[in-house]
Order: sequence, then structure tokens, then C-alpha cells
Amino acid sequence: MAGLSTLSDDLILLVLSYVPNDTLLSLTTVSRALHRCSTSQLYRYVYLWESHKRHTANHRRPNVPDWSTYQQLGKPPSYATRIFDSSLFLRTITKSEYLRSYVVGVSITCRPDQEEAVFPMIRLLGPLLSHLHLKCTLGTFHQNRALLSAASCLEVEIPEKSEIDTQSGDLQNSAYKEDIYSYFDLPNIRLLGLSGVRNWNLFTQDSAKKSSTSSITSLCLTSTVPADQGLAKLLSWPKALKSLRYELRLSEISHGFYDLVLSNGTALSSKEFGVALRSQECSLEELFIYGASEGDRSGFEPTDTIDLHLFTNLKYVGLPLTFLFISQAEATSRGISVSTMAISNILPPTLEGLQIEIPDEYHWSSYFSLDPDDDDVELHPGELSAFIYEIVKNKATRFTGLRSIIFWQPGTGMNPETYTLEGEEGCGEVVEACKAANVHFCWDENHAPPLFGS
Repeated sequence: MAGLSTLSDDLILLVLSYVPNDTLLSLTTVSRALHRCSTSQLYRYVYLWESHKRHTANHRRPNVPDWSTYQQLGKPPSYATRIFDSSLFLRTITKSEYLRSYVVGVSITCRPDQEEAVFPMIRLLGPLLSHLHLKCTLGTFHQNRALLSAASCLEVEIPEKSEIDTQSGDLQNSAYKEDIYSYFDLPNIRLLGLSGVRNWNLFTQDSAKKSSTSSITSLCLTSTVPADQGLAKLLSWPKALKSLRYELRLSEISHGFYDLVLSNGTALSSKEFGVALRSQECSLEELFIYGASEGDRSGFEPTDTIDLHLFTNLKYVGLPLTFLFISQAEATSRGISVSTMAISNILPPTLEGLQIEIPDEYHWSSYFSLDPDDDDVELHPGELSAFIYEIVKNKATRFTGLRSIIFWQPGTGMNPETYTLEGEEGCGEVVEACKAANVHFCWDENHAPPLFGS
């Protein structure tokens, strides 16, 4: 009977595209055909991560980009191949032109002391690469900017608090600030990630000149302080932004440093955040806002909701509950009026997936409780169910592409759980309504966001 090795290389490669990389390594010893094809797959997507803390408890594998989501490469292998030693990898691809030719995508997490070692590697592979992902601290490639010009995906961590002017929240090093501005002008960058922004006023200088000038299509802002008008200006820089991920989670928020930043500007409300996105209303396809969006230091006041009904291509939305919903108890305490039906008027008509972040203080049963004496959360009995039911009942007329609604409680990432809520008290009507509308409905705990993507 004919074996796998008798197939054409194209068919073998198709089969191997579904095989995990650790298995590919074993297959290289089976036959010449499998060695040839497995080797090409192993070198196709690689990531470099050398850590000086390799043997410590804090040694963690870095995030490797989802090539299929961000880089439009088609189906990637199960995961990229890790390169442990940059000098050995450089020698290998320098000696072997055919191994070098296999490499399509490279992800490099680079410490400042690795810059000189990484530069010749990228210079050698650069002409052959379709996609280059770089992750580094601000200023790492200040002397070798040619590296940044070759990247299609760039993640930058802004220096720690010691590098920040505590009076203004601004960067002490003006060259670093110029570096940040220049990232938006790099011609090949499609995904830009900034981690640790402590003052959005960094982006107000000459902002009008940069409006609709950047080719970036995906913007990922993590470990940040509350949004203000500086962020609103930044969001106008891309010509056509498709994806925005914004995480409000910074240690300084709980240690008082945030108060210094707040004095320089007023945080955007949920509604104002939506207005700030209007420059991208025709292009934005996914929006994820998550993190510490509640509490006295969050900067967000639950007096209004975000409005996304004008966004004509927005398919995936992940937001805190307070961005979408104001409880009757909250409305009464603030002297405002709310309606359950309002949710249908603020969601985008192209919505396919909705992820709603819920505070993790209480069990899901408290949010759907029908007991009028249950005062764990400030919700009237059945109020949250009515909120979801209002969305689902309008699927046929307003949200025809809607496929999923997921409640999400963040956590440590340990022991993630998913609950369908079928047969649970207080959930029967909304679960049946979702089933009837063919909308997946569940409650997730401890999963990493986002729970779905384009």
C-alpha cells in the first residue's frame, strides 16, 4: 500500500500543516521526503526568545503573534518553532541558503543587549520575509532603525516609572517620545502594540498633522492609564484602523501615580470613547476594551453608554458591562433615566460576536438571581437577563449576523471554566431565546481575552 512519502510534496505539505511542531521534528527522521517537507515547515514560522531568567520561576514563554489573524498568511502551523540560541541560528541560515529560503515569518522578543546579535539575522532574512514581528522595550532599536522599517508587527514596552517625569507623567527622554511618534510613520507596520502608556498627552503634539497618515491597521494598547483626549487624537492617526485593543491595567493606578496623570486631563466617558472612534467608523472590524474599568480610580463614570450604531463594519465587540448597560439602581442613585431597549440602539448592525466583561467579585448566579433579597450585586431580579433578551430578540431585524454572546470574568488564568447556564435558576428564558435565535450564549471565567476574533 502506498505510504505518505509517495505523495507529492504539495500534498505532504498540506498534511503537515495540521501537525504540531514537536511531531514535525520526529518526522524528519522517517524518510527523505518527510525530512524535506517537515524541515520546510519547521523553518516557516520561527520565534526567538532568549531569556537571562531561563531557569527561574518567572521564566515565561512570550506571546507569539497569531499569524492568521494579524498577518493574513492563511493557515499557520500549530505553533511557531522556538529558536533558543540566536548565534547558532544565524550560523545555520548563513551556511544554508535552502534553509534560509524556507523562512516566511519571524517573531523576535529582543532585550536591549541582544540588538547587535539580532541585526545581522534580520539583515540576512529581511529580503525573504513576508512578516517580521518585533517585541522590545522603547529605545532598543534606536541605533538600528532599519530593523524597524522591515517589521510588519511591532510591540513596544514603554520604560518603567523611573523613566517618567512624576510631575507631568511625560517621558524624561525626548528622543524616546520622538521614537513613539515615528512608529506610526513606518511604511510596513500593520500592527503596533504599545504597553505602559502613562500619559496620553504624549500624542497631542502636532496631532492634526498626523491625522489619517498612518498605515497601521491594528492597534494594541496594554497596561495603560485611563483614556483622555490624547488617546482620542491618537485614534485619528491611522488611515483605516481595523482592530483596537485597549487594556486599562497599570500598577501605578493602585499606587497613586495615576492621580498625577489625572490632573492633566479628564478621562473619557464610555460615550466619549465611542465618539473618539468615529474617525474609524467605516473601517473598524473589532474593538476590545477591558481591564480595570470600574472603581474610583478607573476614570470611567457609569452615567452613559458607548454608541457604536454608526460603525458599518464592526463585527467583534468586547466591552465592560458598564460601557453597555446602566442598572436601574445606578440610574436611580445618579438621577438619570435608562431603558433596557437602549442596548439595541447602540450596537453595530454588523455585530457577530459580543464579549461582555463582568467584575470577578461574585459568582455568575448573583448576576442572574431572581431573589429580591439578594443584594450581592446592584441589579433588580431578572435585569441582566432582560438586557440580553433585548439584543437577541432583535437579531432578525438588526443584528442578522450575530453568532455569540459571552460573559467574561477575568482572573488568574488558572482553571478556566465555561458555563452554558442551561437549567440554571434565572437563566431559562434568556438561554432559550438564544437557542431559538441560533446565538451561542455562555459565561466564561479565567480565560484570556479576547475570547473570539476575526
